[in-house]
Amino acid sequence: MKRCRKKMDVDRVQVNLNNILANQEIIKTKKELAFNNLKYNMSLSLDSTIAIDTNYSKELIDLNTYSDTANIKNKIELKLLRKNLQLQSVLYKKTQAAYFPVLSFYAKYAESNIR
Repeated sequence: MKRCRKKMDVDRVQVNLNNILANQEIIKTKKELAFNNLKYNMSLSLDSTIAIDTNYSKELIDLNTYSDTANIKNKIELKLLRKNLQLQSVLYKKTQAAYFPVLSFYAKYAESNIR
């Protein structure tokens, strides 16, 4: 009975070990994929190496001297897109106004000087 229990325990431990090793391989693959995506988005070759500092320390930011260079409202591309959206809106209104009915009239005023 004890021998059977030990065999089951050994098998259970072996399965856990295999699961842990498989999870390590999956994590390694996902990490490599993340690095490749980062390299691609940075327009680097996939053969290049990237060093990422994993020691993160939270730093306090002084709000008086902080300037947000990544502020999305100040991006030139978005300013151009907003201006293009305004121009498209004006063009849409102009095109829409062309289909409105037009009221026009013609009048002629003449005076006769027969006396």
